[in-house]
Amino acid sequence: MKEAGEEFARWVNVERLGRDVLRFDVEASEDQRLALAKSLNILAVSSFRTAGEVRRSETTGQVEVSGTVAAEVSQACVVTLEPVVQKIEEAFNVCYTFDAAEAGVDEVEHSMSLEDSDLPELIVDNKIDVVHTAAEQIALVMDPYPRAETIDASSAAGYLHDADGDMAEEGKVETYKPFADLKSLMDKK
Repeated sequence: MKEAGEEFARWVNVERLGRDVLRFDVEASEDQRLALAKSLNILAVSSFRTAGEVRRSETTGQVEVSGTVAAEVSQACVVTLEPVVQKIEEAFNVCYTFDAAEAGVDEVEHSMSLEDSDLPELIVDNKIDVVHTAAEQIALVMDPYPRAETIDASSAAGYLHDADGDMAEEGKVETYKPFADLKSLMDKK
């Protein structure tokens, strides 16, 4: 995901964050939604709101950003390129640390299992962008292969390409069968 830029960022200074909880509630303007759509590389963001809190964990000393993000995004259909709208409502909890070793920045390779918790993000310049944190959650839950509701398996055949890369005629899509001649070769023995 590209950075949205300074036109849509909400920085929280966490350098002196103690026991206090910092709350945030951000709703994007039209220009900010345009910047967010550009950073997510999608057609549009019709609505965006994130709210939550920033606090320091008493057990680990890390900074936790937890909240919710609600958005309506439009992506291009992977078959027809028509806009496909998706409503997103997601809760999130992301940890940040001042220590590069905790964040795994110095490690060349790090393997994780599904049971492991995510590595904390590194805090840069003592600030966290809560909008960027919420936008990352949108990127994680967006449909990776959006399809228009009008597309089903039978109508998708009309959009398939033949072996030359040209659009195949509807109903005349040939399937490549690599082992089709194998039986005749085996019979010749």
